[in-house]
Amino acid sequence: MYLNRFNLKAAPFGPEADPDFFFLSDRHAEARRHIDQVLWHDETFVVILGEEGIGKTMLLQHLLDDVAGEVPLIHLSAPTSEPVDLLRNLLAVLGFDDIEAEREEYRNILAAYLMHQQRQGSRPVVVLDNIETFSLDVLAELRWLADIGDADRSALHFLLFGKEEFAEQLLAEPVREFSDQLRVRYEMRGFSEGETLAYINHRLDLVGGENRELIPESVVPLVYRYTSGVPGKINQLCAASLEIAAAHSRLQTTAGDVETAIETLGLEPRVPPEVAREDSSLSAFRRDENGKFVITLAGKLCGTVTLEQERVVIGRHTLNNICIDSNAVSRCHAQVIVVEGVPVLMDLNSTNGTFVNFKRIQQHVLRDNDIVAIGRHRLKFVAGAAQREHDATPVSVPGASQTLVLDSGDFTTARPSIKRVK
Repeated sequence: MYLNRFNLKAAPFGPEADPDFFFLSDRHAEARRHIDQVLWHDETFVVILGEEGIGKTMLLQHLLDDVAGEVPLIHLSAPTSEPVDLLRNLLAVLGFDDIEAEREEYRNILAAYLMHQQRQGSRPVVVLDNIETFSLDVLAELRWLADIGDADRSALHFLLFGKEEFAEQLLAEPVREFSDQLRVRYEMRGFSEGETLAYINHRLDLVGGENRELIPESVVPLVYRYTSGVPGKINQLCAASLEIAAAHSRLQTTAGDVETAIETLGLEPRVPPEVAREDSSLSAFRRDENGKFVITLAGKLCGTVTLEQERVVIGRHTLNNICIDSNAVSRCHAQVIVVEGVPVLMDLNSTNGTFVNFKRIQQHVLRDNDIVAIGRHRLKFVAGAAQREHDATPVSVPGASQTLVLDSGDFTTARPSIKRVK
């Protein structure tokens, strides 16, 4: 094992989903935006799909911890092959004694209980993972459960996690009506090349070590090409690369170590070189001396804003330092100021609110990898060297002649002296 060689407190790239290593990416944030439709709104079904290792389990674990006590979540993790098993498991989680009964009797008990809970204002959400393993009969039973409730809304709501092949099951005739109810579906994809770099750095930071560049930026394009940013595959490849580097008494991994690991694991390229070059966002997520925001819209990289001085104002007005041209953004929406060397994000009484990692905030001390949501835009905070070492990043505001306007995925200039940033 390479832990002693690199003086690490724990394995940074373990095979199991460990919530302590949760990394909030733009893709996770978008998945969570869809999940909120069933948590806080009246959507009956939300489906989150993705290949093995994409991070569904991590997202689910984080969700269960994040909203505990705020939303009544019913997590059914036991596999269900028959409709009666689903009904019995649901009753057990709701606190009913396990009784032998016919399917119709289970249905009657559940319907009476859920209607009563609905009248009391309760709105439970059933969470089911590995949904692709469920039989068509069980899926049809979910539709029956969703019909319990008053004329306007269901008494029970459902959050479903599964692999991509679940989408094919929905084409079967027996569940066509159920499929029609699944209006909100989101298919998770891997990280961008830049987020792959940020993810690797994040996991290495959590386990310490004297050398914070055990996996240098120079090898990340190779890692990305063979993993397409899928967290589980990144973990597998990085762990094998570190083992090889340690076996050769190196202080950090080299491209040769990664290539050897790729051959040993039998990996095939997942991203064509030309696509990787076009998608390259390494410079955006590169760790610089000063902190910065990496700004995206609908997953598309808009640009970066370095925070170098004392105050940055964000809003719709063109005189702000970061101007976001959207009706969902207030004229002066939020600001970042430095308090005793620490960057603090403050909401400026905005109409639609400022959110950090899914939570609405009034003020928040920015930490590396925080995701700020303002309107439909995402501002990923990449901490500067000073904050990473001393928990304080100097933040600056551009002068009036340095104002940038963010419009539909691109930065445009509010002053002729500023270059357009793609």
